[in-house]
Amino acid sequence: MSLNKSLNSIGDEITACRFRCKAIMNDVEKGIYPRCFYPEICNEKLKYFDSIVIGLNQGIATPLERAFIKYIQSHKSNFGFEYIKIVMEPIIRNCDYYTRVRAFLNKYLEKKDLNILWTELVKCQSRLDDMGGKLPIELDTKKKCFEKFLKREIEIFTKYQKPLLILLGKEVFDFIKKYGKEQFVGFEYLKLYHPTGSRKFHSYFEDKNIKGKLISHIPMKEKFI
Repeated sequence: MSLNKSLNSIGDEITACRFRCKAIMNDVEKGIYPRCFYPEICNEKLKYFDSIVIGLNQGIATPLERAFIKYIQSHKSNFGFEYIKIVMEPIIRNCDYYTRVRAFLNKYLEKKDLNILWTELVKCQSRLDDMGGKLPIELDTKKKCFEKFLKREIEIFTKYQKPLLILLGKEVFDFIKKYGKEQFVGFEYLKLYHPTGSRKFHSYFEDKNIKGKLISHIPMKEKFI
């Protein structure tokens, strides 16, 4: 099976997942699906990906996003990953989370058209408390989702050129270092601030607006061994 087919196969499994894990939301009747797993292909001639970007979990689905998903559901009997990609495409192109990380990678790798696998440690959005704040993701939920999906995503790339890993935020890095390190042996990585959850992400750029050059003392690239 080719790389893209393998990734799309996992995407289908993610979309079809109906586990009711603790402190997360997975409610298809409300248009809330596991999502934010997205292979962004900008250079189809390349047989590899430049980077795998790993966040903690997806943000809260907007009313427009949920309405779009419910509209597709009403017209398609089999709602699968191919439709999640349609919903995600404009978000991947325009949302600050993605544009900021992409801008960093463009400058760091000195390439314009990148193939990036966007993924998350936990594929579902957080459940909210009574005050509208996100509930913390429980360790059991992280472990279950890692074993079911992210672990297998990484295993696919052991057969190909290994992309640069971008680990966004301390929580993601700490989990992988403690519970999943053996799956990442041989992969080079950068541990970065969260692009929207931390104001420090802008400190990677000289002019702080992510349009200028990178500063000279960005985090050192390391390797899992």
